[in-house]
Amino acid sequence: GAWVLTDASIALADAAPQLEPVMRIPTDMTMEQIQDAFAAPETISFWDLPAFVRTLEAAGFTARRHLLHLHRLIASPLLLAAMILIAATVSLRPPRRGGAVAMTVLGLAAGFVLYFSSNLVAALGLSQAIPVHLAAWAPAAVTSLLGVALLLHQEDG
Repeated sequence: GAWVLTDASIALADAAPQLEPVMRIPTDMTMEQIQDAFAAPETISFWDLPAFVRTLEAAGFTARRHLLHLHRLIASPLLLAAMILIAATVSLRPPRRGGAVAMTVLGLAAGFVLYFSSNLVAALGLSQAIPVHLAAWAPAAVTSLLGVALLLHQEDG
């Protein structure tokens, strides 16, 4: 219900600055309103995100959204490689075996499932149901392992 400032310096236009040991300023802002006033994670440079996360945590705010965004950005090359592996499993089938349409539909479905599950896991991470690091890295890691397994199974003969 109030901002509590310690060792505050009060400077008025017509007087010398005064030092107050503790000063309370009433407010009706909630923690959510204050946090929403900060920049969205997508608007902050990748290189500035770690310092911004440290600043938010030092100020006592949660940096969960920003930390999740940072780790999702770091995990994106692995996720893109996983998407290539999934695409390879559905496109490297010899045409003489048939089923090209089914493999195309399967590849499209895999892409939609990957997109949906990645966003679902990110939402679970933001809601604190699972740790942020798991929410950021699990879709990329699981998809990579699945893509490698499918590719090795398909090309094993």
